[in-house]
Amino acid sequence: DIYALGATLYVMLTGVKPEESTNRKINDDVLDPIALNPNLSQNLSNTIMKAMAVEKHMRFKNIDEFLKALNGEKKVLDRKGEKRKKVLKRAATASIACILVALLGVSVFSVYYSKKNFDVLKPATIDVWYSVSDGSNEKAAMQEIAKNFTDEKNGFKDITINLIPIPEKEYNVRLEEAAENNSLPTLFESSGVSSEVLNKTINLKKITKSDQFKKALFLNEYYFSYYSDSKQMPLGIEVPLAFIITNGPECIKYSDDYFKDLEDFNYDKIVGDNKATDLITRNFNAVVSFDEKTFMNSKRNKSAVMLSSTMAINEIKNKLKLYEKKYVYPQREQICCKFIYEWSIGGGNGHEIRAAEKLLTWMLDRPYQRALMLEFCSDGQIPVNNEAFEEEITLSSLKPIQNIYNNFVFMR
Repeated sequence: DIYALGATLYVMLTGVKPEESTNRKINDDVLDPIALNPNLSQNLSNTIMKAMAVEKHMRFKNIDEFLKALNGEKKVLDRKGEKRKKVLKRAATASIACILVALLGVSVFSVYYSKKNFDVLKPATIDVWYSVSDGSNEKAAMQEIAKNFTDEKNGFKDITINLIPIPEKEYNVRLEEAAENNSLPTLFESSGVSSEVLNKTINLKKITKSDQFKKALFLNEYYFSYYSDSKQMPLGIEVPLAFIITNGPECIKYSDDYFKDLEDFNYDKIVGDNKATDLITRNFNAVVSFDEKTFMNSKRNKSAVMLSSTMAINEIKNKLKLYEKKYVYPQREQICCKFIYEWSIGGGNGHEIRAAEKLLTWMLDRPYQRALMLEFCSDGQIPVNNEAFEEEITLSSLKPIQNIYNNFVFMR
């Protein structure tokens, strides 16, 4: 919104429409307003350019700060000055960090040894159940994780992991039977299971004290309100989005990766995905026809826009092969999302439970989050650990998530 207001002021004061922000990321040749209108003050020109900064962190933090700058109550540096200020601030922060690291060296050394002793696991065999759907590469991801976990250099070579993939249609029935017979697997995927199954699982509070859990941006803030019984640990996030047909009988042209309001599409035949009703209602607060059949018709789609979630990406790809598609994400201060891809520990002896806790903790770490969400699997699951986005994302449809990740909020 601050960027949009800055761009509006730019047009009003110069008569020139600035290039779109997405294009400026590639080649930014937008002139300062004062270069087009010499009657402007330098501070006002700098203020508008700061509001329109391509990098979000370079803009004003809030509207009050922006207003003070517009009124001349706050001095704003030009673009070069702002970047120089950021560099100096980072350098100062880095210097302080180096001093703290040196002072804490001895203490870190002792903590390392205490953690090393804690991480040594006694021999144990654990069964790991997970659901697989047609076309999913989850088997490859789980095999990679199990292989790395039991690698000798990681200290867990005495752990045997029996990976048991179960077809999606059979999965819940198998779990219900196992719970009834008190034979739940040591570790299993528990998304959508009944309370009868969850009641027979163990509490996961030990995992919440791990470094991997603490590094996951949203788990620290939302986990205990979302999972009051601590019986499940989510590894992924479901995010709302709009699917757009850009060719075919019904189509619209929309070039941006984000939208702020449904009116942005300038289209009146918007439908909703029945499987994402709660996310759609919570985020868009709009009256939408919940009928994905009018959109996902491989012969003749009757709507160019469908509100859904990232979990439908694979289904859309498979059912609408004839049409060109675009995935457009909401861009606002708060985007209501859901935790998904939950896991639970069914029980076992002490050594088995500890091995399962450690494996599940590993699955929260950056390399394994990338393997599960961004490399092997392509069904639109977003990593719960934001560090997985620090490197280039393979799936182009998920790249825009990097810019709105920090705006996610979670509630039941």
